[in-house]
Amino acid sequence: MSYYYPEGYFGPICDSEINPSTPARYVPPTEVVPVQRTLFLDGNPAPDPENPEENQYLNQYFPDMPQFWKEVCKFDENGVPFDCETIFTKPYPKDGIPFVAPRSNLYSPVLPTITVAPDSCLPFDPDINIRPITRFNPDGTSTTYTRTQRSTPVTFPVYSDLWSTEANKYAVWTDNSQCRREGVVQTVTYQIPIPATDNYTITGGGDDTLKIFLSGSSTALSNFNPATGGIFASGSYTTPYSNTVALNSGTLTMVVQCTNNAGGTGYGDNPGGWYVKICRGGACYEQTAASWMRAGPHQLWPAFMNTYAAFPSNTDPTSGSAQTTSISINIETAGNYVLEVAADNTASFTWDGASIGSSSSTTTSSININTVSTGPHTLGISVTNNTPASGTADTWANNPGGVAYTLSLGGTVVSTSLDLVTNTTTSSNLIWHTRLGTGYAVTTT
Repeated sequence: MSYYYPEGYFGPICDSEINPSTPARYVPPTEVVPVQRTLFLDGNPAPDPENPEENQYLNQYFPDMPQFWKEVCKFDENGVPFDCETIFTKPYPKDGIPFVAPRSNLYSPVLPTITVAPDSCLPFDPDINIRPITRFNPDGTSTTYTRTQRSTPVTFPVYSDLWSTEANKYAVWTDNSQCRREGVVQTVTYQIPIPATDNYTITGGGDDTLKIFLSGSSTALSNFNPATGGIFASGSYTTPYSNTVALNSGTLTMVVQCTNNAGGTGYGDNPGGWYVKICRGGACYEQTAASWMRAGPHQLWPAFMNTYAAFPSNTDPTSGSAQTTSISINIETAGNYVLEVAADNTASFTWDGASIGSSSSTTTSSININTVSTGPHTLGISVTNNTPASGTADTWANNPGGVAYTLSLGGTVVSTSLDLVTNTTTSSNLIWHTRLGTGYAVTTT
């Protein structure tokens, strides 16, 4: 067999004419179809005999789409086609076939440009099927963790350069600073624990308007019906709104409705949000009481001052400079209280922010505080030690400073100035705010 190499084992290999199916090729429209082949099939839609000019071909509606074709063949003596060739109207593009219908939007699959609009940001659906998660502990026991919404729908902390410091401390929105939701009322329901039956002050504001409903009422609180602004750092709407209401202990249902007005191009220049604080008693306060010290006894003072006097220092007279502090006093019994006061040299006093009297002597005097309600109240104090007379050294031995008080009901003392002699503490009558109502709470069983 090697004798016939490279022809093959059985002799020379002869070329034979094989006529497989001719692959399709592209023929430009100007190219003349070989005469030996004639039209067999036309893949273009047939013209409308009644309106040949308008509806001759489908490609007049889809000029950029079509990949139409014609089949041209040779024919034998019996009229049977063979050696056929497919001719396309245009070459196949490598990146796909463009599909544009400029004359009819009904047939165009081209997607429109998506823009963020109020209807693009839909409210979150309530999470009604949050499955508890059970984890096993090292001792073989298990703990089940259950997540629940703190509000319906869930809210998120938000911030803005346009808002006040207090607003940025408590403000929330129905998503995480993404959608303005302009012109669409955002309705959120809270379940709030109220510790005791008492009067409470509800304070807050919104960007741009805020309504607050309590206990299923269809009428909003008078100062929130609606409240415009109260959240901004500058302009006409910087002051928060407030309503004082009587609430029973238990769970309070509060519904908030906030609407962000139209404007801007994004959340950054047109933010939406609101904040609400609930405070027991009078107006909301969050104050830090400075750590003072016991100032007496001193040889220049009488017994009351030596017993109760307090001051930021017991070595530095700090002459001519007012020393200011405040203290939260929780009143358990309502009634008419008496404030016994004395000072070296002068002191003024406020109760829940309102002036109630002063002292300019180390000898005691009385200030009546009538109809005091139960709950937390704030006693404000400002004391000034005067500069000594000319020729007298301005030292603690010659010029001590301090303030003394006792607060009593029917002879029972409930607070004294020695309560100022503590570590630095923060007092507040705030029981709830909107940041406490964000996200989810996790309980374990």
